[in-house]
Amino acid sequence: MGILSALDEIHNMAPYQRVHHLAENYWASSYARKKPSPFPVRSGIVALKRHFGGSLAGKRFLDLGCGTGSAISRTLVRMGATVVGVDAAFKPLRAAKARKLAALQAEAGELPFHDRQFDGVISSYVYDCYSAPGFSDMTGMNAIMAEHHRVLKPGGMLLLVTSRELHMPKQTLKHFGFSLTYEKINQRGAKLFAAVK
Repeated sequence: MGILSALDEIHNMAPYQRVHHLAENYWASSYARKKPSPFPVRSGIVALKRHFGGSLAGKRFLDLGCGTGSAISRTLVRMGATVVGVDAAFKPLRAAKARKLAALQAEAGELPFHDRQFDGVISSYVYDCYSAPGFSDMTGMNAIMAEHHRVLKPGGMLLLVTSRELHMPKQTLKHFGFSLTYEKINQRGAKLFAAVK
C-alpha cells in the first residue's frame, strides 16, 4: 500500500485511529522490508553518553515508535541499559520481543507508565506520523510532547528524531519544559534533537 492511497483511506478517521491504521497497514510492511535504520544512532549515543557522564549501564530508556526493535535500542541494551519499546502497530512488536526487547503496544499520547520512570526517551519519527500530508494533528503532537515530559525523570534526556521536512520549533520543546542541547541533520535526512528536562 502506498502512502497516498493510505492517506485517502484515513481521511475521515480520528487522529489516533489514523496513526494506528497507518502503523498496522503501511509502516508495518516497511519494517518487514528491513531497510537500514534512518535513526542517527552514533549521534544519539554520543549525546546520551555526554549527558550521562559516559556510562549508560543501568539507565532506563523508553523507545517510542520502536517498530521491530530500533538500532539504538539494541545498542543501548548491549551497553547495559534497560529499554522498553512502544509502538502503535502490533505486528512489528512480535519481532522486537523475539530480539529480547521489552515491547508493548500503546498510543504515544497516552503512555501506560507512571510519572518520572525513565532516564531517557527516544522518539523516532513519531511526530512525522501526526503531521503527514493531508492531516496535521497538533493536539496529538502536543499530547505526545507532554507525555515525553511526564515519563522522564528530572534531568532526563529526550532524543527526538524527525524527517528533515518536519519543522519542530525549538519553542515547542521550551514550552514543554525542555532545554535543547544538541541538534543535527544527518546525510540521510534524519533530524536529531537532544533536549533535557
